[in-house]
Amino acid sequence: MELQFTELEVWQTFWTGMGAAGIWLMGVVFFIWVGFRLSGNLYANAEANVVMRIAATGFCLCVVYFALVWFAMTEWHANGVAGAFLDLKGSVQGLSPNGEMFLAGSDPRAPMSLMPNPPQGILLLCALSIQLMSIWMPKKS
Repeated sequence: MELQFTELEVWQTFWTGMGAAGIWLMGVVFFIWVGFRLSGNLYANAEANVVMRIAATGFCLCVVYFALVWFAMTEWHANGVAGAFLDLKGSVQGLSPNGEMFLAGSDPRAPMSLMPNPPQGILLLCALSIQLMSIWMPKKS
C-alpha cells in the first residue's frame, strides 16, 4: 500500500487538532469557573429556591460531561495520529525518532472512551464535589 501522506503532514494534523482542543479546554475551564461562581452564590444566599439549585446542579454535571468528552477526544486524536505513525513506520518512508517516541507513548487506533485516567477523574470529582456541596449543604451560621 502506498501512503499518501508524510510524517510532516501527520505532525501538522496533530498540532492543528491540538490547537482546536486548546480552545475547547479554555471553554471547559471557563464553565468550571462559572460553576464555582454559581455554587458559591447559592451557598451565600440562604433564600435560593430549589429550582435554582437543581438548575445549577444540572449545569455543573453538564460541564463535567463536557470535560470528559474533551479528555476523550484529545486522547482519541493522539491515538489516531499514532495510528498514522504506525503506518509510516512500516512504509518506505520510515519514522523519525520523535515519531517513534510519540508512537511508544500512545495506543494506536484505540477507540474513544469517556473513562478518564486517575488524575483526570480525581480532578473532576473534586471540582464537582466542591460545587455540589456548596449548592446543597446548608450554610452554617
